[in-house]
Amino acid sequence: MSAKHIAQQIIKCFNRGGKLLIFGNGGSASMSQHWAAEFINKFEHERDPLPAIALTTDTSILTSIY
Repeated sequence: MSAKHIAQQIIKCFNRGGKLLIFGNGGSASMSQHWAAEFINKFEHERDPLPAIALTTDTSILTSIY
């Protein structure tokens, strides 16, 4: 799957009122938090925040599930 196709799917998700859920393990977990912050914050242009959540930020829940 190309990056362009993935970007188009994310745009469709936002246009339908959806949220982007991002996750990873190890170093990818910290990258998921970074990417969520980039969507929520005003990266390089003034714009409304985009709905994104890093699933790796709630370690209490993640470590309680078995």
